[in-house]
Amino acid sequence: MPFSRLCTLCFLLFSIPLLAADQQAASAIANPKTITLSVVVDDKSGNPVAGLQQQDFTLLDNKSPQPITSFKAVTAGQEPVYIILVVDDITTPFSKITYIRDALTKFLRANQGQLRFPTTIAVATETSMSITTSFSNDGNTLADTLAHATIGLRPVTSNSGAAGASQLLQDDLNDYGKLMAYCSKVPGRKIVIWFAPGWPLMPGTRMSLDGKQKDTIFHQVMMYSAQTRDVNMTLYDINPLGEAGNQFLANYYRGYIAGVSHAYDAQVADLSLQVQTTHSGGLVMNASSDVGSMLADALRDLDNW
Repeated sequence: MPFSRLCTLCFLLFSIPLLAADQQAASAIANPKTITLSVVVDDKSGNPVAGLQQQDFTLLDNKSPQPITSFKAVTAGQEPVYIILVVDDITTPFSKITYIRDALTKFLRANQGQLRFPTTIAVATETSMSITTSFSNDGNTLADTLAHATIGLRPVTSNSGAAGASQLLQDDLNDYGKLMAYCSKVPGRKIVIWFAPGWPLMPGTRMSLDGKQKDTIFHQVMMYSAQTRDVNMTLYDINPLGEAGNQFLANYYRGYIAGVSHAYDAQVADLSLQVQTTHSGGLVMNASSDVGSMLADALRDLDNW
């Protein structure tokens, strides 16, 4: 199955240090009075479904119908769309960084460097989320900037254990929070395409977390879910390893995409990149290692909104 998209709406983060919730982000979900949901609708073949009206939708909160207070159908071109391409230098193997750069350079320079949407490039490292340039439709300029970016100097090893995996997850979530803060200042719809095999899920270990740890994770899940809606951001995950890299790891997240309704059900995997991608309405793309092809598919999906 090439892509995964969640088609339900739900309210919905090892000794592993728990992540401290960002106070500004937490305040954004305090006592919400209005919740805005962006809905992507396509048919079984992935083609956009047009002409839908408010009466075609049902909103459920814990299986209880809720009124839809307003409705707007948006077609391509009616609202600004901004693309952020994120190269994850935290969890992407060193051997794949060059491949991702080459695929992005080819994409940026195609069509004589004319990009359909204003685009920028971000690099996630263990110390920062770096936005390399302002938004631009000039792919050649972006490709030149990417060529000079310092990426790929931190090989990811598999022998760092639980403590190492925990630190990698914390680094990625810190950068994710910084990116959402950046997106909050950008008007219109933001599409974040994150190039990484995913954040550490600790597969195979239903971790023994105490009540306080589960409560913290649960509130982080709520915070990220609410903030993603508030900043009008959709997340896409392109896995450069594909299923062939490790099919079990590539699909382990599927056991968590239903979301959590109670703190006592929370697990670290509920915070994973793939789960948050699915909940945002984006696609998890891991059926192949063809980064360029998956990027093209992600951009085509933007019309189905």
